[in-house]
Amino acid sequence: MSFQPALERKSDLPFTGFEITKVMEDKAQHRAKLSKSIAEKVELTTQMREQLNVLKKTSGSSVDDQIVLAELEYRLVKEEMALLTLQEQHWQSAALCHVPEQMDPSDVLHSYIMSVRKNGSVPALHATDSLHPDHSVLVSCRGDLPTVEWAHHTTDLQAGDRLLEVNGHLVISKDSTEVTRLLNWRRPHCRIVFLRPLRPHQWLKGGGACRETAQLRQELTAVVERLNRQMAESTNMNQLNERLKKDQEELKSQNRQLKLQVLSLQSLLLYLHKSAEKSEQTDSTVFDLLGAKSILWRKPEEDNT
Repeated sequence: MSFQPALERKSDLPFTGFEITKVMEDKAQHRAKLSKSIAEKVELTTQMREQLNVLKKTSGSSVDDQIVLAELEYRLVKEEMALLTLQEQHWQSAALCHVPEQMDPSDVLHSYIMSVRKNGSVPALHATDSLHPDHSVLVSCRGDLPTVEWAHHTTDLQAGDRLLEVNGHLVISKDSTEVTRLLNWRRPHCRIVFLRPLRPHQWLKGGGACRETAQLRQELTAVVERLNRQMAESTNMNQLNERLKKDQEELKSQNRQLKLQVLSLQSLLLYLHKSAEKSEQTDSTVFDLLGAKSILWRKPEEDNT
C-alpha cells in the first residue's frame, strides 16, 4: 500500500495554517465515508458467515455442494480482506488528523527515554539516508514523537521506531501530515534520524553493551582475586597463630622446668652454705661431708630432720 500526501506543493516551505485546516476537514469527511463503508462491510460479512455456517450443516457431500461452499468461502475471504483494508485506511486517516500539543524537544526526549527504560528497554539511536519512492511508510502522531506504525520491509525503518529528524527538520511534536510531507520530499534521498527501543537481549546481541559487559567482568574478576588474596592471607595468619600458640606452650613448659631447676639450685646452694659453716667448726671440707653422707641431691629439709 502506498500513501501519498493529501496536498502536493511545489514549494519547499511548510504548510500554512489555512492549508492544514483544509486538509483536516477533507480527512474528516473521508473518515466519515470510511466509517459508513466499514459498517456496511461488517453487516455483509456477518450475513455471509451465517449463511456459510448454515450451508455447512445442511449441505451434503456431493461435488456440487462442495463447490458451492468453496465459492461462498472465497467470497467471504475477499469481503473480509476488503474490510481490513477499509479499517486500515480509517485508522490511518484518524492518525493523520491528530495534532499533538507542542512541547519542548528536550522534555519530550527525556520523557520518552525514561518511559522506555521503565519498560526494561534501551533507546538506541539510528539513522538512514535513503527511502525508495515506491516504499511507503505509515506514521502516526499519537504521542509527542512520531511513531512508525508500518514500513516496507526493504526500508531501514520498522514498526515502533520514533522519528526525531527528517531531512534536517526536527519532527518532535509535529503532526502526521507534516511528517509525511517531509518523508516524501526529495525521495529517494531521505535522511532520517530515529530512536528504536531495544530489549536487553537485543541490546546485548547487537554489541551495544560489550564494553559495559567487559568492564563488569573485569571488576568481578578483580573482586574475586582480591577475595582470594584475603582468604590466602587469612589462612596464613591462622597458621601463624597456631604456630605461635604452639611455641607459647613450649616456652611455658621450658619456663616451668627452668623454675624447678632454679629452685633445686637454690636449695643446693643453701645446703652447701650450711655445710660450709659446719665444716669450719669440725675442720672438715665440704666434699668430705658430701662424700660421707651422700647427700648431693638431698633437700635441706631432709637434712634438718
